[in-house]
Amino acid sequence: IEEMCKLAGEAVLSRYYKKLRFALYARETEVAAKLAALSRRERFAVALKRFPVYLVIDEKNTDEQTPRELTQAFYQAGGRVAQLRMKQASARAQLKLASELQGDFAELMLIINDRVDIAQAAGAFGVHLGPADLPLSSLADIRGELLAGLSTGGAAAAAKAVAAGADYIGVGAIYRTESKQRMRIVGIEGLRKVVR
Repeated sequence: IEEMCKLAGEAVLSRYYKKLRFALYARETEVAAKLAALSRRERFAVALKRFPVYLVIDEKNTDEQTPRELTQAFYQAGGRVAQLRMKQASARAQLKLASELQGDFAELMLIINDRVDIAQAAGAFGVHLGPADLPLSSLADIRGELLAGLSTGGAAAAAKAVAAGADYIGVGAIYRTESKQRMRIVGIEGLRKVVR
């Protein structure tokens, strides 16, 4: 229609239809991303149902084995969802490791902790954000198809995370842990409240 209007000398109409065409392209991209995210959510849920353990790869659990060795043992046991949480590693090192894990384990759904940029650059499955990270609402235009999880510390925070569009939530800490010593303990009863 845009081209026909140009031929007919209707410059104003031609610009209108051009603007409309680009708006439709943008909407199509947005809808495709939402459909892809639904598919990712479903695959994520199925993987966790089959093997209900979510591996967290960090500096504390890779001192006796490499991240690759830990991931390989987990993967061979049937695990498919892992989070790369290397807080002390540089962005370059995290990207290298994430890319290697993605390449070595074809069905691994790798979630990158805190860093949307690394998740996208590595072609990861998703990103996991904590309360001090960028808010999910500010990532709408840049997160693309990445599954997005949010850490929560109780029922109220979990409800806010779901309302903000989180694909999944982490709840904790349930028990005292070495990796998050200053975190408030939610406990089993707190987890039950979140589930309800």
